[in-house]
Amino acid sequence: MVSRILSEMKTDVPAEPFVLRHHHILLFSIGVVSKKLSIYDAVRFAWRVNPARAREAEVVLAHVRGLVVGAFTPTEWMEATKKNFPKHEATHNNVRWGFEGVEADEATKKNYVGKRVPDQYPLTQNPVLYIDAEDEPATHALKTSLNHSYQTTCTSSLLHARHNKINEIPTRHPAGCPQGARSRPKNK
Repeated sequence: MVSRILSEMKTDVPAEPFVLRHHHILLFSIGVVSKKLSIYDAVRFAWRVNPARAREAEVVLAHVRGLVVGAFTPTEWMEATKKNFPKHEATHNNVRWGFEGVEADEATKKNYVGKRVPDQYPLTQNPVLYIDAEDEPATHALKTSLNHSYQTTCTSSLLHARHNKINEIPTRHPAGCPQGARSRPKNK
């Protein structure tokens, strides 16, 4: 199902990034799931998430290699067990979570589906990404020489903003990030 949907999308034209329209988004990579599952079934089951934080999500987005292929509104989060999800095969040994939900409304789907995850949200090996509007990553312009400057995104600023109110952190390095935060150049 997922491969069929990807083949129907315009993959020859680079997708534009989505614009954040919700305060709390949970983004799941479903790139390695069974081709027999629907996008909804692939994205809703057996994730290592913080259940309290997952319950804050207004929208759950499914993506494959950075391209959003589905948008859903979760109605209930529960432990990913055979009892709660009888149609799914539980192969995990630790506590995982899943959700029941509905397909997002048309305006939400239009905003996210078929668009790519913006570069400011780096996709890592972790298949789960929380995006909170108030935790937008800090972007800084740094001078590398007299004639050159480049933009960097503080890759840890999402964590700093979430756990420490940024303006309450006493030590800062010259770029404005909290001491010890790593910044790297954005690709041009």
